[in-house]
Amino acid sequence: MLPRNLNGADEEAAKRRAEYQAQKTRNTSLKRTLITVAVTVVVIFLAVYAIDYFGIL
Repeated sequence: MLPRNLNGADEEAAKRRAEYQAQKTRNTSLKRTLITVAVTVVVIFLAVYAIDYFGIL
């Protein structure tokens, strides 16, 4: 078992690391969502354009 730090510095450092990691995860998730939405919009636009151009329907 690890010795406990009496001034609580280890706990504070762990909390800061956890908060930093959570913020990083939130930012990454937001970027991934925005990229996914952008790609989806482009694919739908190209599909509609192709249907209109080639007169498929």
